[in-house]
Order: sequence, then structure tokens, then C-alpha cells
Amino acid sequence: MRLNGVDLGVAWAKPARVELTDVLKATGNDLEITVVNLWPNRLIGDEGLPKESRLTETNIHNSNSSTPLLPSGLIGPVRVLYLT
Repeated sequence: MRLNGVDLGVAWAKPARVELTDVLKATGNDLEITVVNLWPNRLIGDEGLPKESRLTETNIHNSNSSTPLLPSGLIGPVRVLYLT
């Protein structure tokens, strides 16, 4: 996550909050959020591909291409909270 070109780090666990005070401007802010998939979903997707086309390699095969995917990505509202 980046705000106004400043790397704010990774927010991957609840409550997924990031301190913005030192980077936030009164107006004209530019927020960039990079969203990634969960590792199990990547493995499930790769199971349906030929070995030479897979992006992952593992010795754990507890799923297949018909295994349901887990909810992943930017789920729920994104809010900027102002605390006084």
C-alpha cells in the first residue's frame, strides 16, 4: 500500500489498519492498494494447468482444480478514519 508515493507496508491481518498521519495531505492524496490472491487459491488454480504452465511448485497436494476457492482480495469497505 502506498500513499502519495510513500510505502505504508503490508496490511494482511485484521484489523488491517495503517497509520497515515505523516503522509496524508489536506487534498490531492493518491492511494494505491495492491491486492493479491491467497496461496491456497493459487495452488487450486495451478492444479488445473499442465505442469509446465504452473506458477507454483509444492509437495503439498491437498486440493484439486474442483476445490472451491476461498474468499480473497479486497473484501468489505475501505474507510479512511479520522480520529481526534
